[in-house]
Formats: sequence, C-alpha cells, structure tokens
Amino acid sequence: MKKRPVLRRTVAVVLTMSVAILLFDAPSQAFAPKHHLDVTLGALEGAGFSYGQAWLLAYFDIEVDMSLEVPVVFCRWPIRWPTRKYVCLSGLGPGSYNPCAAGNLLNDWAGWCLPFHNCRLSYPLSKEPWGADPAKGLEAFTKMRSLASVHTPLHVSAGQRCYDTMVRFGYMLHGIQDFYAHTNWVEVFHKDFGFEFGDIPTWTSFQKSQRTGKLNLILLNQAGGDSTKAAALYDTLDSTLELGNHAMRHKDTDDMDLYEDENLAYHQDAHGHTVLDFQKEAKFLAGTETYQLGLQYKLNIVNNPKLGNSVWKAQFDCVSEMAAFDGKSYEDELSDYKKGVGRLRTYASSLPFVRLVCNFIGPLVAYFTGSLGTVLYVVPQLSALCQLIPDQFWH
Repeated sequence: MKKRPVLRRTVAVVLTMSVAILLFDAPSQAFAPKHHLDVTLGALEGAGFSYGQAWLLAYFDIEVDMSLEVPVVFCRWPIRWPTRKYVCLSGLGPGSYNPCAAGNLLNDWAGWCLPFHNCRLSYPLSKEPWGADPAKGLEAFTKMRSLASVHTPLHVSAGQRCYDTMVRFGYMLHGIQDFYAHTNWVEVFHKDFGFEFGDIPTWTSFQKSQRTGKLNLILLNQAGGDSTKAAALYDTLDSTLELGNHAMRHKDTDDMDLYEDENLAYHQDAHGHTVLDFQKEAKFLAGTETYQLGLQYKLNIVNNPKLGNSVWKAQFDCVSEMAAFDGKSYEDELSDYKKGVGRLRTYASSLPFVRLVCNFIGPLVAYFTGSLGTVLYVVPQLSALCQLIPDQFWH
C-alpha cells in the first residue's frame, strides 16, 4: 500500500490547528455553578426550606448551565445528569433543550437572557452582548421582574406537582442570581453612590423602599435626607443601570486569570478593591435576594387560604414524594441528584485537559487521513464541538 506523503499530512495538521485557533474562543458564562450552589443552599435553608428541598432547587438552578453550556455528549456521559432524558437531547452539540426557546420556561426572558447567561442556542455568538438588546433603565428591569417566568414560579397552584414547581422556581433563581453578576448594579451603588460593600440593597429591597415618583427611601437615606439629592441619585441609577458591555462588567468567577484587562481596571477603586471584591459582593447580594424570594415563595403558599400549610408540607417533602414515585428511598433519591452535581464538578475541574484533548482530535484525524476534504469539512465540525466546551465552569 502506498504511504501518504509526510508533507501532505504535515500541511493537513497545520491547517487544522489554524482552523481550531480561529474557531476556538469560548465566551465566559454567568456565575460559575459552584456559586449558584453555595448561594441557593445557604439562602433557602435559612428561609425555612428543607435540606432536600434546597438541594433540589439548587440542582435545577444549575441545570440551566447544564442545558446551555455542556455538550450533550458529556451531559450523557461521564456526567450522567440525573434528568438527562429531558435535558441531554440531540447530538454531540449543546442539545435541543433550551430554557429560552419558544414555549420553554424562560421563553419570555429571551430579550434579557443572554446578558444574564450565555444562551448560545437562541442567538449568534458574534453579536454583543451575544445577540440580545441590552436592558437599560429601571423601567426595563421592573418589566423583567413582572414577566411570567419570574412571577409564576413564586405562586403554586392547587394540585400542581411539587417537581414542576421546583423546576420553575430553580430556573427563575438562576436568572435572578445572575442579575448581580452581569449588570452594573453593584458598581453604580458602590462607585457612584458611595455604598460600602455589605450595605448595597438587593433589587427586592430597593423596590420595597420605592415611593411615588423618584422618591426611594434607601437613596433618601444615602443623600442625608435631602430629597433633591435623592432624586438625582435615582436619575443616575435610571440612566446608567444596564446589562451591556459584558466583557467589562461581568463578575462571574473568583479566578483572576479569567478576567480581561478592561474588566480588572473597571473594578478598581480608591480603597484598593479588585474585581474579586465586586464578585464577592455580587454573590452576597444574590444570596440575600434568594433568601428574600424563598421567604416570599413560602408565604405565598402558607398565607393562601386555598393552599396553606398542607401544600407547603408537600413542597417541603418533595424529595420524599419523588422518591416514592421512583421506588427509591429518600436517601437514594437525594443522593442521585447530589452525585450528578458532583460528577459535573469533576467534569468542570478537568476542563483544561478536556479542551486540550479535544483540540488534538482534529489534527490527529487530519494526520491519519491526509485528506484535504477532512480538513475543510470534518475538522471544522470537530473544532465547533471543542468550542462548546467553556473556558471556565466551576470555581
């Protein structure tokens, strides 16, 4: 058998590596799932949720990342996501399940979803911020909070399965938590208004302090009781609050190496704070808001005369109900979900190795085939799969 020329194989490898370098530029995501897990577990248990209930909600919170960030081939194996038959759909790519797609649970968030989270399946990656029109101003964010995907999960209907309510509420929490990672809410209150870290209000607290017109009690207190200055602060917040310029304003991770120079410069202040301080504050606010929403969710059930404590107990015992349906013990049912999150964590910790191996598959295929057609048609598909592997996922 005639051997393929070494030069031909070498050219194929060089071309393949060039294609991989051009195509491989995975964008950053929202809060890493580790932060969603920490925020949700701590906040909801503090709000009176059961351990199993909090874990289930944390699982569905993270499932938004799973469905949008992890290629299906890894979602099915080795992660073996417990609800993979609903989420890990389609071929090798990111799957056909998209919470932001028409008819799905975050459908009405689509105009805001991308700046909160990398909903790659809905919009092209080439647009900033990834295809969505950035929400700007208090009116836009107030509208966002009134959307069905935010309002509905806070209210349980009689006869509704606890599993379904957990999915909706967990998904909603994910987007709400990412509000603090992707907007300039923290930056405006700290850098422009002089709020110390730890004193910045959540969106929920701010809205509860809102009175008529531009009078907000939190801003009035910061202005020393001067209503004119408070109104000026309100105008500043209204004109500057937005989701645009993700590269500069995002606060996703506690890994300094994953921030760009523009972002690092933007998150410096006169007190020596860095982006990690802003990220820590964003995570704190996400936890506080999760606690507030958890209390609201519980009270909406307990104080509803058509629901009451019996429905709350069913929600509280949701894992037990699911375990009975699956024919498992409570411990085994909860363990399956926790192990799924654990396998996701293992996958995430191995991402640098996975990306390295993935990027070498194309050159190896090109080398052993020596085919120009392989380089032009097969290798770009492999490179596109590698591109789906995020540069950071769990920190």
